[in-house]
Amino acid sequence: KVIDRYPNIEEYIWAQEEPRNMGAWSYMLQRFELKNLSVCSRKYYAVPYNVKSILGYMALATGFSIVSFYVFDRNLMIGTTLLLVFLLLIYFNEKEDIKRILAT
Repeated sequence: KVIDRYPNIEEYIWAQEEPRNMGAWSYMLQRFELKNLSVCSRKYYAVPYNVKSILGYMALATGFSIVSFYVFDRNLMIGTTLLLVFLLLIYFNEKEDIKRILAT
Protein backbone atom coordinates (compact mmCIF):
# COMPACT_ATOMS: atom_id res chain seq x y z
CA LYS A 1 0.00 0.00 0.00
CA VAL A 2 2.85 2.39 0.74
CA ILE A 3 4.42 1.84 -2.67
CA ASP A 4 1.12 2.55 -4.42
CA ARG A 5 1.31 6.11 -3.05
CA TYR A 6 4.28 6.81 -5.37
CA PRO A 7 3.17 5.92 -8.90
CA ASN A 8 5.94 7.89 -10.66
CA ILE A 9 8.85 6.05 -9.02
CA GLU A 10 10.92 4.09 -11.54
CA GLU A 11 13.31 2.34 -9.19
CA TYR A 12 13.09 1.20 -5.59
CA ILE A 13 16.24 0.69 -3.52
CA TRP A 14 16.46 -1.68 -0.56
CA ALA A 15 19.22 -0.63 1.87
CA GLN A 16 20.70 -3.00 4.42
CA GLU A 17 23.87 -3.21 6.46
CA GLU A 18 24.61 -6.87 5.67
CA PRO A 19 25.97 -8.06 2.34
CA ARG A 20 23.29 -8.82 -0.23
CA ASN A 21 23.53 -12.58 0.35
CA MET A 22 22.43 -12.01 3.96
CA GLY A 23 19.61 -10.16 5.62
CA ALA A 24 16.20 -9.49 4.15
CA TRP A 25 17.25 -8.75 0.56
CA SER A 26 16.24 -12.14 -0.83
CA TYR A 27 12.94 -11.96 1.06
CA MET A 28 12.20 -8.48 -0.30
CA LEU A 29 13.19 -9.51 -3.82
CA GLN A 30 10.55 -12.24 -3.77
CA ARG A 31 7.88 -9.77 -2.63
CA PHE A 32 8.72 -7.13 -5.26
CA GLU A 33 8.52 -9.29 -8.35
CA LEU A 34 6.75 -6.65 -10.41
CA LYS A 35 8.81 -3.70 -9.19
CA ASN A 36 12.28 -2.57 -10.21
CA LEU A 37 14.05 -3.25 -6.88
CA SER A 38 17.79 -2.95 -6.40
CA VAL A 39 19.91 -3.28 -3.27
CA CYS A 40 22.43 -1.04 -1.55
CA SER A 41 24.53 -3.09 0.87
CA ARG A 42 28.03 -3.84 2.04
CA LYS A 43 30.28 -5.70 -0.33
CA TYR A 44 30.43 -9.45 0.20
CA TYR A 45 33.88 -10.72 1.07
CA ALA A 46 34.31 -14.44 0.59
CA VAL A 47 36.38 -16.33 3.13
CA PRO A 48 39.47 -17.70 1.39
CA TYR A 49 39.39 -21.39 2.31
CA ASN A 50 42.46 -23.51 1.81
CA VAL A 51 40.90 -26.85 0.90
CA LYS A 52 44.16 -28.79 1.23
CA SER A 53 44.65 -27.55 4.80
CA ILE A 54 41.05 -28.36 5.71
CA LEU A 55 41.34 -31.88 4.29
CA GLY A 56 44.64 -32.35 6.11
CA TYR A 57 43.12 -31.25 9.40
CA MET A 58 40.14 -33.54 8.86
CA ALA A 59 42.42 -36.50 8.17
CA LEU A 60 44.55 -35.69 11.21
CA ALA A 61 41.49 -35.37 13.45
CA THR A 62 40.13 -38.68 12.15
CA GLY A 63 43.47 -40.35 12.74
CA PHE A 64 43.71 -38.98 16.28
CA SER A 65 40.16 -40.15 16.99
CA ILE A 66 40.91 -43.66 15.74
CA VAL A 67 44.13 -43.83 17.75
CA SER A 68 42.41 -42.56 20.88
CA PHE A 69 39.38 -44.82 20.53
CA TYR A 70 40.88 -48.10 19.37
CA VAL A 71 44.56 -48.09 20.30
CA PHE A 72 44.24 -46.50 23.74
CA ASP A 73 40.81 -48.01 24.48
CA ARG A 74 38.98 -44.70 24.95
CA ASN A 75 41.44 -43.38 27.53
CA LEU A 76 40.23 -39.88 28.42
CA MET A 77 43.69 -38.55 29.27
CA ILE A 78 45.17 -39.73 25.96
CA GLY A 79 42.17 -38.36 24.04
CA THR A 80 42.50 -34.97 25.72
CA THR A 81 46.24 -34.89 25.05
CA LEU A 82 45.70 -35.73 21.38
CA LEU A 83 43.06 -33.00 21.14
CA LEU A 84 45.47 -30.44 22.62
CA VAL A 85 48.21 -31.57 20.22
CA PHE A 86 45.76 -31.21 17.34
CA LEU A 87 44.76 -27.68 18.41
CA LEU A 88 48.39 -26.66 18.84
CA LEU A 89 49.22 -27.97 15.37
CA ILE A 90 46.40 -25.92 13.91
CA TYR A 91 47.48 -22.84 15.85
CA PHE A 92 51.10 -23.02 14.73
CA ASN A 93 50.17 -23.73 11.11
CA GLU A 94 47.56 -20.96 10.97
CA LYS A 95 49.19 -18.45 13.35
CA GLU A 96 49.52 -15.61 10.84
CA ASP A 97 45.92 -15.91 9.66
CA ILE A 98 44.65 -16.07 13.25
CA LYS A 99 46.55 -12.90 14.16
CA ARG A 100 45.28 -11.12 11.06
CA ILE A 101 41.68 -12.09 11.79
CA LEU A 102 41.88 -11.08 15.46
CA ALA A 103 43.47 -7.73 14.55
CA THR A 104 40.47 -6.66 12.44
